[in-house]
Amino acid sequence: MAKQKNILVLSGGGFKGAFQWGALEYLMEQRNVRFDRIAGVSVGALNGALVAMDKFHELKALWQQVQREGYQAIYTSDILVMQGETIRPDFAAIIKKLLPRSLLRYGFQYLFDRPALLREVMANFNQIRSLADNRPLYMKLLQVVRRGDFKVPYQCGVVSLTNGNYYTCRPQDFTTDEELAKAILASTAMPIVWEPVKELNLLGDNFNEATVLREVVDGGIRTVSPLGDVVQAIKDEADDVDDYIIYILNCNSWDLPDDPARKYHLTNIALRALDDIAINEIFNDDLKRYLEINELVMQVRDAQRSRVLPPDFRLKLGGKPLKYFRTVLVQPEPGEVGHTLDSSAAMLERRRQAGYQKARTAYEAAFPRA
Repeated sequence: MAKQKNILVLSGGGFKGAFQWGALEYLMEQRNVRFDRIAGVSVGALNGALVAMDKFHELKALWQQVQREGYQAIYTSDILVMQGETIRPDFAAIIKKLLPRSLLRYGFQYLFDRPALLREVMANFNQIRSLADNRPLYMKLLQVVRRGDFKVPYQCGVVSLTNGNYYTCRPQDFTTDEELAKAILASTAMPIVWEPVKELNLLGDNFNEATVLREVVDGGIRTVSPLGDVVQAIKDEADDVDDYIIYILNCNSWDLPDDPARKYHLTNIALRALDDIAINEIFNDDLKRYLEINELVMQVRDAQRSRVLPPDFRLKLGGKPLKYFRTVLVQPEPGEVGHTLDSSAAMLERRRQAGYQKARTAYEAAFPRA
């Protein structure tokens, strides 16, 4: 008898991940959807890990803590200042990092040895690896992540800055809970904002030989929605499953909203270029290609049912037959969920409610008789 499997795919998006919190509240608590495989990158790796361990109550508690405490529940920074719903650099703190000694001494050095002063400033600048410290998140991961607690297959995506490659990480790829926590932390580590994980030991399928990944960051810079990971994992399954339903919870919208009012200082330039523009474009290419191929496979199935095509006809890519996946896509409207690093309580609640409503709409459209 054919079986059904529910697959959960979670995109990146920083604090916009509260949108996924709301969507999961609807799917899991109102519709009692349970997932048989979970994949995520960036904040999706964090949310996905807690769902895969059947710790949704801890996922809710984490987001509620962020609502109460703000970004300090996830990261700290001595060179960024939160002003309302925006973040700006603290230039006095930056100068102090670049010129840590007394200004009087630097005054004499400026007068008599400018080259040495410039060398010192550059050396201090090169020691700055990020704008913020995500150790609070890491400590939470160390408390909650246990390899033995995963109830369903889980994978997250990371990228090594040293070689530019994307890697899929699973609980069984690590020998310790701490190493798995580091992998999830790396998947959430947006470059520039948070420091890369210096080293990650990934076992993969060959347990006798570990791959050492260096300077590891957010997998979202290569694939915002890890659909390729999921499709490949399904191909490798031995189960005879005819009906896969893929739930895609995307924190971003199809179109990038216009943002003329934003002040484009250092942090906002980085966020707009990397997160809003580059990552959104990667996601659009990834997801649209998946949906287009899926549509073609569905047309082949319909043609077979109407006997336009023979029953043994298969649409192939790279020599392998393609499979159709029922897809429930949940994503916000342009501008609905705000900026990536906006951690204000009001915006988090707005995202949660938006996720809940969008999940409800998408679910009812996919299953009108449910």
